[in-house]
Amino acid sequence: MPIKMEDIPTGGYGPVVICDMCGKRITDAEKGTAAWVALDEMPTYFDFVTIHDDECYDRFEERDGPYIGDIPLPAFLIYFERGLNLNRKEAEHLADCMSA
Repeated sequence: MPIKMEDIPTGGYGPVVICDMCGKRITDAEKGTAAWVALDEMPTYFDFVTIHDDECYDRFEERDGPYIGDIPLPAFLIYFERGLNLNRKEAEHLADCMSA
């Protein structure tokens, strides 16, 4: 999942998610997917990509075949947050302070 720092509409720079297939920014989490391919029988971890839910997903599926797992991007981001033990209220306050 390429996360890049870009100029954002609210001013300054911030992290954005880039589609691994087309290289464009995913601007709506509801229209994105996190997907992965199991290259081994029982891998301990997977490399994953973030992709748009349209023709980008179709191209990914054609390229990488049937060994695909995926999860809607909004749910993936919640799992990501939980894996980091993020205190959302504290993080939102910090983000608000930094963007002021």
